[in-house]
Amino acid sequence: MTIRSYATPEAFRQALEIRPKKEAAAAGRDLNRFRQLLVFDRFLARVSTVLGDRAIVKGVVARDFLIRTVRHSIESNQSRERLRHLSRVLRTVRKVNQLIVRERDPVRLTQQACDLLIELRGYGSAFLVLTDDAQQPRLVAGAMADRENAGPAREAIHRLGLTACMRQVWGSASPVILEHGGLECGNCPLSTAPGGKHMACGLMHGDSPTGAMVVAIPTGLSLTEEEPGLLAEIAGDIAFAVHAIEQEEKRKKAEHALEASEKRYRRLFETARDGILILDFSTGRIVDVNPFLMELTSYSREDFLGKHLWDVGPFKDIAVSKSSFAELQSRSYVRYEDLPLEARDGRKIPVEFVSNVYRVDDQPVIQCNIRDITRRRRAEEALRHSEGLYRSLIDHIPQRIFLKDRSSVYVSCNAIFAQDLGISSEEIVGKDDLAFFPPELAELVREKRWRRRTVLAPPDIGRFDLRRGKRSDLDQCGHPRLRSLSTTS
Repeated sequence: MTIRSYATPEAFRQALEIRPKKEAAAAGRDLNRFRQLLVFDRFLARVSTVLGDRAIVKGVVARDFLIRTVRHSIESNQSRERLRHLSRVLRTVRKVNQLIVRERDPVRLTQQACDLLIELRGYGSAFLVLTDDAQQPRLVAGAMADRENAGPAREAIHRLGLTACMRQVWGSASPVILEHGGLECGNCPLSTAPGGKHMACGLMHGDSPTGAMVVAIPTGLSLTEEEPGLLAEIAGDIAFAVHAIEQEEKRKKAEHALEASEKRYRRLFETARDGILILDFSTGRIVDVNPFLMELTSYSREDFLGKHLWDVGPFKDIAVSKSSFAELQSRSYVRYEDLPLEARDGRKIPVEFVSNVYRVDDQPVIQCNIRDITRRRRAEEALRHSEGLYRSLIDHIPQRIFLKDRSSVYVSCNAIFAQDLGISSEEIVGKDDLAFFPPELAELVREKRWRRRTVLAPPDIGRFDLRRGKRSDLDQCGHPRLRSLSTTS
């Protein structure tokens, strides 16, 4: 062991303040370790000044005593330094946990966590990246010491993807200390961050990787043995908090979507122009009724709710109500085209009744749609009346009239046309000309001009009596007695 001596206190102070950096660099030693040696030299100098030659005690006992004393002093300083570092780390963990409790926005949470790591622990930089399943960044937060702008590095990670150190720890919650350097670090966005080493840790939620966190360790910042584990704990807490926040946002969106869907359904239910009943699948009791059915039947909501379908006034006289419910339970679908529904004032309302079963929250529910078909019935009656008038008019017109489709198949004809052929109208419908005329005559009938709408008959058809099996020429002057109307549909 070499004992250094200094001529004056000023020289000793200069050695403590100025020379350590140069001498430490020349000796290739760590500056903190070199300063510890200087402190030890100062201690020996004071002992020599006070005790003089008495301080130089020969023998093994004195040597061991001196070594133990010096070692105890060094270890005490190291313990105090270690406790101070550990206290800063624990304070950082506490502040991050407090941030997790109060912050509900993932962007602000991750960014403020990076700021705390810089401010409280003294890291050179801190970057936190959340990824999707394909390892593509979806959220990047970062901060640098000395108020440097971390924006370009964040944008580069967004654009280029995870850095090499982030990819190395992606999918693993174990922290890794990496030396800065190598080909992959040349173009790394984090290479601009101050620090000689990086400590990286993956973000995990359960067994699912969600991102990575990297901090830069400046030169001269010593790490305790517990610090990597505490950093991994911070990363795990942030990953859990972000997952919880995102799940809460998804839940709120789902609730909002469900609420909007329920509002739309309720609006459709209440404004529908068909009567709607909702029945309990097990009991058949009515649990909801829309305003249109109450308006149609003049019954109130209280007259419907809680009652069986076959016990409600409008459906009491419908014999199929009870039997149709049993059929609906077994088949999940029932339809009746025309049922008489009785209103409170005694009016009979023709309705179309359709019931089906669907599931809500895994429970079967019955929906009955009751459509008022009064207008349809009136339209059908008017159509039948119109068709009757049309048929009567066609049958009494003294002209031969028939209708064909595009395939020259007879669709309809009047009585005079059928009488000319000697058969009934029903026997003509659905057949073509070959069924009534010889082939050569049928070809004349099927000529292009004959298939168009016209009232001119082909020449020399005359009257062909199928029952007699021969044709009777009624007019040999080229003016046939058969005048027809052909249409294509």
